[in-house]
Amino acid sequence: MNQIKVVLLNENAATPTRNKSTDAGLDLYASADIFIPFAETRVIPTSVAIGVPSGYVGKIEDRSSLASKGLRTGGGVVDHGYTGEVKVVIHNITNVDFGEIDLKTIENPGYQIKKGDKIAQLLLYRIETPSVILVDSLEESERGIYGFGSSGR
Repeated sequence: MNQIKVVLLNENAATPTRNKSTDAGLDLYASADIFIPFAETRVIPTSVAIGVPSGYVGKIEDRSSLASKGLRTGGGVVDHGYTGEVKVVIHNITNVDFGEIDLKTIENPGYQIKKGDKIAQLLLYRIETPSVILVDSLEESERGIYGFGSSGR
């Protein structure tokens, strides 16, 4: 795969780009101004549809510059069969300690996304889609059923 199809859905859309040719992710751009208050979540439109090739999945991931400000992406899977607008879920989990400040005294506490801002990146991963087979049990292993915290701190 050396190409990915993109449809610009309206005049506010920006073509996904790479800053450097060796960058793994394609930058996704906001197509509208959206304010994200502290401790809240918003869905940001991109006004692009992306044709993820068969055998791949598109995964929407954080941009490090936004993550460092407490903005995290969520729910970001673009399947091969999805042909609609790619939207980006952003959670404002800012590292501001709410116990030390009075949010009522801050004008517009939160983060303003502006149309044209880079808001996330799309990475493409090769995938397998095996069928599901129900069984009565799984093979024994050294780890077994031990999960969270089982390997120590």
